[in-house]
Amino acid sequence: MAKQISEEYWSDLLTSISLNECILILGPNISVPSGDDTPPEPLISQFARQLAQLLPPEKINDPANLSHVTEVFNREKSSLTRVKGMLQTFYSRDHLPPLALEHLTHLPFRLIINTAPDDLICKAYLKRHINFHAHLYNFDQSGTQEEPNYDSQDETPFIYNLFGSYTLPGSVVLTESQQVEFVEQIIQKEHKIPNSIQAVFRQSRNYLFLGFDFSDWYIRLLLSALNPKEEIKIPTSFAMQSGSAVLSPTEEAFFGQRFKLNFFAEDIDTFTAELKQRWVQKNSPAQAPTLQNKTENGLNVMLLYADKNIEWQNTFIENAGALPRKHRLQFAEVGLGDDIADKMRELMQTSEIIIPLVTAAFLNQYYDIWEQQLLPLYKEGKVVIVPVLTEDTLWDSLPEIETMPILPRTKKPVGSWENKPEAWQHIMTELATILDNL
Repeated sequence: MAKQISEEYWSDLLTSISLNECILILGPNISVPSGDDTPPEPLISQFARQLAQLLPPEKINDPANLSHVTEVFNREKSSLTRVKGMLQTFYSRDHLPPLALEHLTHLPFRLIINTAPDDLICKAYLKRHINFHAHLYNFDQSGTQEEPNYDSQDETPFIYNLFGSYTLPGSVVLTESQQVEFVEQIIQKEHKIPNSIQAVFRQSRNYLFLGFDFSDWYIRLLLSALNPKEEIKIPTSFAMQSGSAVLSPTEEAFFGQRFKLNFFAEDIDTFTAELKQRWVQKNSPAQAPTLQNKTENGLNVMLLYADKNIEWQNTFIENAGALPRKHRLQFAEVGLGDDIADKMRELMQTSEIIIPLVTAAFLNQYYDIWEQQLLPLYKEGKVVIVPVLTEDTLWDSLPEIETMPILPRTKKPVGSWENKPEAWQHIMTELATILDNL
C-alpha cells in the first residue's frame, strides 16, 4: 500500500536533490487542460483520442493509450509517417505547462529525463526565465547516438528526451512494437544511451518518478534497461502512481523489491507544491526575521553596491518598481561619502532585507564587512540576505553565500544575459516569491 510521506522521506528526498544525487524522471501522464469543457488529461492521451477517431471503434480497446492506438493505426493504415506529421502539428500548439511542472522548476534538478514527446518542462523553465539545455535520443537514427554536451557539474538544468521529441518526429517512440525495440536497442552497444547520461544513472542515489502508470508493462522493461544489474547498486527511489488507477499490492511489492521504489499516496499537484515549499523553506535563512518594520511605504530594504556600480543600483531600483504593491520596497542605502561602518550599523536596525549587487568591485569593497558584520546578523536570523549577481566574478568566494537565495537562480550574472530585461524580470519574479515565503 502506498505510503504517506514521512518527515524522514521528505528529508531524504530534499537532501538527495541538494547533493545532486537525484534524477527527475517525468512520465507522459501529467494532466494538461484540454482547452474545452473536458477535464484535464495528459497530452499523450488527448492526441491518442484524436488519432483514434480516424480508426474503426471496434479495433480500439483504449482510445487514450497512444502506443496501442498507434499500433492499430500502423496495422490498419500502414502509415506511421502520417501519424508523425499529426503528432508534430498537435504538440506544436500553444499548450501551457501544468502547475506541477512549474513547481518542479524551483528545485535544482540538474538532469531531467523526459519520457513524453512534449516540451512542457522546457516551457515551464522558459516561463520562469531559467536557462536550460535539452537533447534527445533519436530512435530513427542508426548507429551510435550523438553524445550531448552534458556536464554533471554544470548547474544549468539538462533535459534529455528519452523517447524522442515532437520537434524531430522521426525520433519519437510511438507504437508498442517500437517500445520493445527501443528497450532492446538501448542495451545494445551501438545504440546505447550516451555515456554522459549513463554515467549519471550509475552514480545517482535517487530517482524521482512522476507521471507514470506503473501498471503499464513497458515501464518494467525501461527500468530494467536503466538500472544497473547489481542489485546492491540500485538506488532507493520515490514515485507516485499517476491517474485514477490504483497500483495493486502485487505490483507495488514487485517494484519495491526489484527496483527499490517507494510509492507515495499523494497526487502530483499536491506533492510538487509541498516539495517546492519545503525546498524554499530549507534554503531560506533558518531564523528569518519577522517583517516588523514594514511601513506604508513598503519593506525596508538595504541595497548594497560598490561605489562604482551606481548604474546597477539605478537599474535594480527601476525594475523593482514593477513588483506587486504588497512587495513594495523602501530602499535605505550606503551612499557616497558616508562612514560605511557607522551607516551600516544604523541601517541594520531598520532593514529586514539586504540585497547586495555582487560584482568584482563589490567583493573588493565589502568583503571584510560581509564577513565581520553581515554574516553574524544573517546567522542570528536578524536579516535576510538576497545576493544578486550582476557581473562575472568569483562571487562564491564570499563566505556562506551558497546558503542564501542567490539571484538569478541559474547563477548566471545579469551582465552575461543576452536579453537583460528578461534577466531582471526573472530576478523580480523570484524576489517576489522569496518575499511571499518570509
